[in-house]
Amino acid sequence: TSFISLEGLSNSYQEIDVLPVLLSGTISGATALCEGDSITLTTTGSLGGVWSASNGSATVSAGMVTAIYAGIDTISYTVSNACGTSSATAVITINPLAVVGPITGASGLCVGAGIILSESAPGGVWSSTSGSTSVDMMGVVTGIFPGPDSILYTVTTACGTAIATTTV
Repeated sequence: TSFISLEGLSNSYQEIDVLPVLLSGTISGATALCEGDSITLTTTGSLGGVWSASNGSATVSAGMVTAIYAGIDTISYTVSNACGTSSATAVITINPLAVVGPITGASGLCVGAGIILSESAPGGVWSSTSGSTSVDMMGVVTGIFPGPDSILYTVTTACGTAIATTTV
């Protein structure tokens, strides 16, 4: 505080800092990615904010989001000072990779007979390649004529296709 005297008048003043109101802005960038992939999000907000992910499906640092496992996560950008706090959020979807396990079941059958094959991955489609067998959507294989055939189990997701194969 300073005092200035001018012909008997006394004035005082104090310097103060006027802080800006910080804005988180809007988060933009891709909102879907595959497990293990990364994307970069940006914000129109004030610099110096903190990025965070809500539940562990993803991690985020300086706007770089890395998908850990399939699910939904909320990414936040928060700025704050003595004038308040402002946050922006974006919901991201982490899609699963296409994964199959081994096909299990008998490896031989007779013409006109059937066997049941199984696969641990959900959502796949069964098919055969040579036509010496037929296979239904439940993995039941029926022998049509003699000879080997490859049985395929195919799982397709937004992140690719995986195929398991066995020969009967």
